[in-house]
Amino acid sequence: MTRRLWTKITGGIAAVAMTLMLAPAATVMAVERPETTPTLGNEVAGVELPKPVAVDASGHCDIWRGIHKGRTMCESFIWREANFQWPDGRLETFIVGIDLTVHHIWQRWAGDTEWSGWAPQGGIAHSGVYYFGFTSTGPLVGVVGQDPNGHCKVYNGGWSNWFHC
Repeated sequence: MTRRLWTKITGGIAAVAMTLMLAPAATVMAVERPETTPTLGNEVAGVELPKPVAVDASGHCDIWRGIHKGRTMCESFIWREANFQWPDGRLETFIVGIDLTVHHIWQRWAGDTEWSGWAPQGGIAHSGVYYFGFTSTGPLVGVVGQDPNGHCKVYNGGWSNWFHC
Protein backbone atom coordinates (compact mmCIF):
# COMPACT_ATOMS: atom_id res chain seq x y z
CA MET A 1 0.00 0.00 0.00
CA THR A 2 1.30 3.45 -0.83
CA ARG A 3 0.50 6.39 1.40
CA ARG A 4 1.56 9.95 0.71
CA LEU A 5 2.93 12.06 3.48
CA TRP A 6 2.83 15.78 2.69
CA THR A 7 4.89 18.15 4.69
CA LYS A 8 5.75 21.81 4.31
CA ILE A 9 9.24 22.68 5.38
CA THR A 10 9.31 25.92 7.33
CA GLY A 11 11.87 28.52 6.39
CA GLY A 12 10.97 28.89 2.71
CA ILE A 13 11.85 25.54 1.13
CA ALA A 14 9.12 24.23 -1.15
CA ALA A 15 6.55 21.65 -0.07
CA VAL A 16 7.89 18.11 -0.20
CA ALA A 17 5.81 15.08 -1.11
CA MET A 18 6.98 11.85 0.47
CA THR A 19 5.67 8.48 -0.63
CA LEU A 20 6.08 5.59 1.75
CA MET A 21 5.54 1.93 0.99
CA LEU A 22 3.86 0.35 3.99
CA ALA A 23 2.43 -3.02 4.88
CA PRO A 24 -1.39 -2.99 4.83
CA ALA A 25 -1.47 -3.17 8.65
CA ALA A 26 0.60 0.01 9.01
CA THR A 27 -1.05 3.02 10.56
CA VAL A 28 0.56 6.26 9.43
CA MET A 29 -1.50 9.40 9.37
CA ALA A 30 -1.23 11.76 6.42
CA VAL A 31 0.19 15.07 7.58
CA GLU A 32 -0.66 18.26 5.71
CA ARG A 33 1.48 20.59 7.79
CA PRO A 34 3.85 19.68 10.63
CA GLU A 35 2.49 22.54 12.75
CA THR A 36 -0.85 20.73 13.01
CA THR A 37 0.64 17.50 14.37
CA PRO A 38 0.35 17.62 18.18
CA THR A 39 3.55 15.62 18.75
CA LEU A 40 5.83 18.14 17.03
CA GLY A 41 7.37 20.76 19.25
CA ASN A 42 8.04 20.67 22.95
CA GLU A 43 4.87 19.23 24.43
CA VAL A 44 4.26 15.46 24.37
CA ALA A 45 1.29 13.89 26.15
CA GLY A 46 0.96 16.95 28.36
CA VAL A 47 4.66 16.97 29.33
CA GLU A 48 6.43 20.24 28.50
CA LEU A 49 9.99 19.44 27.38
CA PRO A 50 12.73 22.08 27.65
CA LYS A 51 12.96 24.32 24.57
CA PRO A 52 16.30 24.94 22.81
CA VAL A 53 18.20 27.88 24.28
CA ALA A 54 20.48 30.06 22.12
CA VAL A 55 24.02 30.01 23.48
CA ASP A 56 26.22 31.77 20.92
CA ALA A 57 26.27 34.33 18.11
CA SER A 58 26.35 31.60 15.42
CA GLY A 59 22.76 30.64 16.26
CA HIS A 60 23.61 27.29 17.84
CA CYS A 61 21.33 26.14 20.64
CA ASP A 62 21.68 23.77 23.53
CA ILE A 63 18.82 21.32 23.86
CA TRP A 64 18.61 19.51 27.18
CA ARG A 65 16.98 16.16 27.86
CA GLY A 66 17.58 15.02 31.42
CA ILE A 67 21.27 15.56 32.22
CA HIS A 68 22.37 15.43 28.54
CA LYS A 69 22.98 18.41 26.25
CA GLY A 70 22.62 18.30 22.46
CA ARG A 71 23.40 21.11 20.00
CA THR A 72 21.24 22.23 17.11
CA MET A 73 20.99 25.26 14.81
CA CYS A 74 18.07 27.21 16.22
CA GLU A 75 18.34 30.14 13.81
CA SER A 76 17.28 28.05 10.79
CA PHE A 77 14.52 25.67 9.69
CA ILE A 78 16.79 22.76 10.72
CA TRP A 79 16.20 23.36 14.44
CA ARG A 80 12.81 21.55 14.38
CA GLU A 81 12.85 18.67 16.82
CA ALA A 82 10.53 15.68 16.77
CA ASN A 83 9.20 14.44 20.10
CA PHE A 84 6.94 11.46 20.63
CA GLN A 85 5.75 9.12 23.36
CA TRP A 86 5.97 5.33 23.28
CA PRO A 87 2.88 3.34 24.39
CA ASP A 88 4.64 2.52 27.69
CA GLY A 89 5.02 6.24 28.48
CA ARG A 90 8.70 6.75 27.53
CA LEU A 91 9.54 9.95 25.62
CA GLU A 92 11.98 10.20 22.70
CA THR A 93 13.44 13.23 20.87
CA PHE A 94 15.11 13.50 17.45
CA ILE A 95 17.11 16.57 16.35
CA VAL A 96 19.48 17.61 13.59
CA GLY A 97 22.80 18.50 15.16
CA ILE A 98 25.14 21.31 14.13
CA ASP A 99 26.96 18.72 11.97
CA LEU A 100 23.67 18.27 9.98
CA THR A 101 23.34 14.64 11.10
CA VAL A 102 20.35 13.28 13.00
CA HIS A 103 20.68 12.46 16.72
CA HIS A 104 18.18 11.05 19.19
CA ILE A 105 17.75 10.57 22.91
CA TRP A 106 15.14 8.58 24.83
CA GLN A 107 13.91 7.88 28.30
CA ARG A 108 15.05 4.44 29.46
CA TRP A 109 11.75 4.06 31.35
CA ALA A 110 8.68 6.25 31.76
CA GLY A 111 9.52 9.19 34.01
CA ASP A 112 13.33 8.74 33.62
CA THR A 113 14.85 12.12 34.56
CA GLU A 114 18.38 11.37 33.28
CA TRP A 115 17.56 9.97 29.80
CA SER A 116 19.85 7.75 27.68
CA GLY A 117 22.38 10.19 26.24
CA TRP A 118 22.40 11.51 22.67
CA ALA A 119 23.06 8.88 19.97
CA PRO A 120 23.83 9.58 16.30
CA GLN A 121 21.50 8.25 13.61
CA GLY A 122 23.65 9.34 10.65
CA GLY A 123 22.49 10.84 7.40
CA ILE A 124 22.74 14.43 6.24
CA ALA A 125 19.56 16.43 6.82
CA HIS A 126 18.42 19.58 5.06
CA SER A 127 15.31 19.94 7.21
CA GLY A 128 14.30 19.40 10.77
CA VAL A 129 13.09 15.98 11.89
CA TYR A 130 9.41 15.12 11.49
CA TYR A 131 7.46 12.48 13.39
CA PHE A 132 4.73 10.90 11.24
CA GLY A 133 3.16 8.50 13.74
CA PHE A 134 3.33 4.81 14.55
CA THR A 135 3.46 2.07 11.91
CA SER A 136 2.64 -1.56 12.70
CA THR A 137 6.18 -1.97 14.10
CA GLY A 138 6.90 1.38 15.71
CA PRO A 139 7.37 5.12 15.17
CA LEU A 140 8.27 6.64 11.80
CA VAL A 141 10.50 9.73 11.54
CA GLY A 142 11.80 11.53 8.48
CA VAL A 143 13.95 14.33 7.12
CA VAL A 144 14.66 15.92 3.77
CA GLY A 145 18.13 14.79 2.71
CA GLN A 146 20.77 16.58 0.70
CA ASP A 147 19.53 14.93 -2.53
CA PRO A 148 16.68 16.59 -1.68
CA ASN A 149 14.39 13.56 -1.23
CA GLY A 150 12.50 12.41 1.84
CA HIS A 151 14.40 9.90 3.98
CA CYS A 152 12.79 7.95 6.80
CA LYS A 153 13.61 5.59 9.64
CA VAL A 154 11.16 3.23 11.28
CA TYR A 155 11.51 1.31 14.52
CA ASN A 156 11.26 -2.48 14.26
CA GLY A 157 13.09 -3.87 17.29
CA GLY A 158 15.77 -1.26 16.49
CA TRP A 159 15.94 1.77 14.21
CA SER A 160 16.16 0.93 10.49
CA ASN A 161 18.69 2.38 8.08
CA TRP A 162 17.55 5.51 6.26
CA PHE A 163 15.33 4.75 3.26
CA HIS A 164 13.61 6.90 0.62
CA CYS A 165 10.05 7.74 1.59
